[in-house]
Amino acid sequence: MIKQWLAIISLVMIALLSVAGCTSPTTNTGTSPSPSSSAPLDSQLAQYMEVFNQTFKESHPTNFTVYRVKWNNSTAVKIQDAFTYHPPNSNTTNMTYNETATIIKFSSVDDASKYVNSHTSGYRLTSATYHTNGSYQRVTGHAPTVYAAYDTGTGVAGPSRYDAGSEFAESGRYIHQLDEYVWVGEYQNVNTS
Repeated sequence: MIKQWLAIISLVMIALLSVAGCTSPTTNTGTSPSPSSSAPLDSQLAQYMEVFNQTFKESHPTNFTVYRVKWNNSTAVKIQDAFTYHPPNSNTTNMTYNETATIIKFSSVDDASKYVNSHTSGYRLTSATYHTNGSYQRVTGHAPTVYAAYDTGTGVAGPSRYDAGSEFAESGRYIHQLDEYVWVGEYQNVNTS
């Protein structure tokens, strides 16, 4: 038991040291901090990020640990989030999910599709069906007409992680397209027990 506690404390210390001085302040809104460019923020992307934040909190009311938003420019946002799965969702152990993603809003679905098609080498298509009433649908009022989820891991991750069930990949990268929105991210599931 002592070895397990020492391992947990060591992992937490390593994680804290690895991000010390490298993170932006925690932000719980989808619209700040603003980008340095003078272009106005895309209002639909800002709304999408705010609704994603709300959805994230609703999905993890007691177990989310990180949510940060940084605008890269007027049509691209970088997010960092983390939460802990508790049994029985992660079989018999606690798993912490860490994600860093850039969400880009393209000017059209075709432009988004071109981007996705040119960046999925080494990825596998994990889903072409939008399964959930998630943030996108809450903002637009409808499911995406074009949806594709690509992943390099062995499980389900990224924005479709809410449908993951008991299948967890240790780590990987993903690209998801929801109409003109593209998520490009990395994730890691870490056993915390």
